[in-house]
Amino acid sequence: MRTRCSLAAIVALLVPFTGLAQNLPWRVSLRLADVNLKSPIGTLPASETSLDADPGLGVEVGAAYKLAPTWEIEVSALRSSVTLRANPQDTASFKAGTADLQVIAAALQYRVFTTGRFQPYVGIGAHVASLSSFAASSDLVSSGVTSIEFSDSVSITAQIGTCFRFSERLAADLRATFHDFGTDADLMLPDGGLWRTLRLDVDPWTIAAGVDFRF
Repeated sequence: MRTRCSLAAIVALLVPFTGLAQNLPWRVSLRLADVNLKSPIGTLPASETSLDADPGLGVEVGAAYKLAPTWEIEVSALRSSVTLRANPQDTASFKAGTADLQVIAAALQYRVFTTGRFQPYVGIGAHVASLSSFAASSDLVSSGVTSIEFSDSVSITAQIGTCFRFSERLAADLRATFHDFGTDADLMLPDGGLWRTLRLDVDPWTIAAGVDFRF
């Protein structure tokens, strides 16, 4: 009799949480990202002059909707500051300027497990990426290039990660993400004319950790 009462009590406690989980389709996330870029990221044609980059930490926010118990669609935005360095062929390298890396991505995620504390997942999708708000250094201006203009890119995003659930609503999240991002960098002259264009294979990949909240 005591065993039956105990089982009944456990079921009574679990049923509300089961219903709660099914009624929490939305998720918002905040993550701190260690951003890494391909380096060197670009070289002028017929020259050994190149540009490379040193990204800083990034902040990533996201929102997701549960389509099915194991499937979610997530939209995320990553922002990080990037310092660009010029490596001329015949002189010492110097700071060319700074720019903001922005990546807005949409990914379809498959959650391997829907129960338990650890819930690993993989995701695949697409993104729009850009390097914007470029601020040229005095050394770059002295070299004869007053600005660098970057083209936007639309390409593929891939994710792999896991979350650790503290409760039905709150979880810690750890993920690795790769964004395929190439851009054309136009080196502009003081008169506004184009001097040279080089192709930058930025390809940012991140290791990000943060928190998820479901509602």
